[in-house]
Amino acid sequence: MDTDFEIWRILFAVGVLLTAIGVGVLGAILAIVGVYYLARAYGREGAFRPLLIGFVIVIIESIVGIYLLLFGGMLAVTGIATALNGGLLVFLVSLIPLGIWWVLNIVAAYFIRSGLQALSEASGERKLAEGARWIWIGALTAIVLVGLIFRLIGYIFVALGAFDMKKPAPSPAQQGPSSG
Repeated sequence: MDTDFEIWRILFAVGVLLTAIGVGVLGAILAIVGVYYLARAYGREGAFRPLLIGFVIVIIESIVGIYLLLFGGMLAVTGIATALNGGLLVFLVSLIPLGIWWVLNIVAAYFIRSGLQALSEASGERKLAEGARWIWIGALTAIVLVGLIFRLIGYIFVALGAFDMKKPAPSPAQQGPSSG
């Protein structure tokens, strides 16, 4: 059981780190698996659901981010060129994918923050709550790019918190009858 807990912690931490460096789909899947078992180990299954929703949105956000990287630059250049020639509407339409990504980022951060705060309370690991706060601030400010740095700081806090999580004490039912 000790080995299983260590594996779950590592899965969660590595998943969070992969998500932080932009490998959102793989990172989110590892984080989801790790946090599922951690939430069960701490008896806080309610912490899993918001994290699941948040990391699923991160997967969608990653797909939108890939779209932005591949086509967003083209749209922005075309939009700016058109705007300079009086086509403001094309420029504004070129910003729609960025707006969608930003909204997904905020929604994902909202759910991730909620789940991390619950997991922090259950585990007593304050770095999880601190990371949740930085991720939330980063999501809100991501549109001005400095938020991406805040979000990265948040994910690092969460990963450090995951590595520092202590195995929960066994419940009285797991300890067996008391002698004496």
